[in-house]
Amino acid sequence: MSARAARTMKKSKNLEHRMTKEIDEKESLLKNLEKVDPLTMLPVSTHHHQLVVAEKVQVGFDLPLFQPISFTLTRGDRIAIVGDNGSGKSTLIRALLKQFTGMQSGHLTLAPVSLSLVRQQYTDNRGTLVDFAKQHQLSRETLLNNLRKLGMPRADFNTPIEHLSMGQQKKVELARSLATPAALYIWDEPLNYLDTYNQDQLVAAIKHYQPTMLFVEHDEHFIEQVATKIIRLQP
Repeated sequence: MSARAARTMKKSKNLEHRMTKEIDEKESLLKNLEKVDPLTMLPVSTHHHQLVVAEKVQVGFDLPLFQPISFTLTRGDRIAIVGDNGSGKSTLIRALLKQFTGMQSGHLTLAPVSLSLVRQQYTDNRGTLVDFAKQHQLSRETLLNNLRKLGMPRADFNTPIEHLSMGQQKKVELARSLATPAALYIWDEPLNYLDTYNQDQLVAAIKHYQPTMLFVEHDEHFIEQVATKIIRLQP
């Protein structure tokens, strides 16, 4: 065998060794991920059968953002609100929560039940996590456990929330919602800043606890996995 052929064979064996090592490392990582405890949710029961009723609803500013929609969210439903960017999905949520002052027509009612929200704007989440749990009357153990499972390092637990990265702040907002006992979860784009593993954790938790939900999301896989109904906003 020539020296050149020997070098080529050696390079080939080294490449094969590196590929085998990478595969082993990925398999080890997957095994470790499988050991992560599932997220905790705290859905509560309610005697209300219809939690949200929309009848020919439109919202907007000078003009309506979407065509009239009608739907009923009953106990056990998980309704996804979908549509293009700017189609009025978040505005509809704000109208439902009485936080919208623009144009509104039709009838949109929300039953008097306990709510748990995931918002797009959460800069009012401030202070240490311990103080945050007290402020929102949350179980500190549930809040911190969910944050740890979502991948927040323990070293960040003593950092004021407003000093965390945007990704970690989103996890605080999500963990707050998960730790809030509620009959209805209203989530506005919950997957922002989350990696695919965190997204799979959410899917697993929702499938396990079967909460009643109204949510806005773009991710088709998430919607397919958890939604029982889809409402599409048309311009």
